[in-house]
Amino acid sequence: MTGPKPHNLTLGIQNISDWLSGKNGTEYQTSYMYTYITNNLYPGRPDLAQSYALRLLIHYIGDISQPFHCESRFDAAYPDGDAGANAFPLPYHYTVDELHALMDKVLYVERTNLPRPLDPTNWALLNSKTDFYMQTYQTSCCANSANWNNQQFTTWQNEAYDIAKTLYTGVTENVLPDQAYLDKNTPIIQGRIVLGGYRLYALMRYIFTPGVEFPSDLFLN
Repeated sequence: MTGPKPHNLTLGIQNISDWLSGKNGTEYQTSYMYTYITNNLYPGRPDLAQSYALRLLIHYIGDISQPFHCESRFDAAYPDGDAGANAFPLPYHYTVDELHALMDKVLYVERTNLPRPLDPTNWALLNSKTDFYMQTYQTSCCANSANWNNQQFTTWQNEAYDIAKTLYTGVTENVLPDQAYLDKNTPIIQGRIVLGGYRLYALMRYIFTPGVEFPSDLFLN
């Protein structure tokens, strides 16, 4: 088979991981991700190209953790798909007006963006949020290191897809989600944030630590 290779979320994560780690050959150099960044965005600047790729990788781990980034609903009303629930309208509330955004805002819990650069007050607020998420979900979501200490990116995608299918249940287009829907699904999305953080940590350690492969011995307190 010849011609350009397909590009998608899981392949993008794999290609950037291979590129930045240098641990899995040079096939990544034929990927869309590598050629676009190095040829179109930062030609002749490998340092900036890698910096940009790292920021994309961090973003992509967030994307693959948010279930609606891994599915699109097709039915009679949406024969071309609903773009991961972006086309599922909701009444405007706390800056949210569609179902995808509801998950981005963690079902209204994280509806306020912290202004950047973070000042000491907002750093303290971010740390308190992190403490809450870790104390609440570390054990339930991440006690089994096999769930996050791996490079099974397609499995991560399929896991998110299975969750996304359940998020259409109990919510109606153009109607504000009721408290039962919020209470049921908020812990699911919050747990996904913690799991994504663990997966990002393991991947960063693999990329930047010589000799580290998957699965590696990791101990988090």
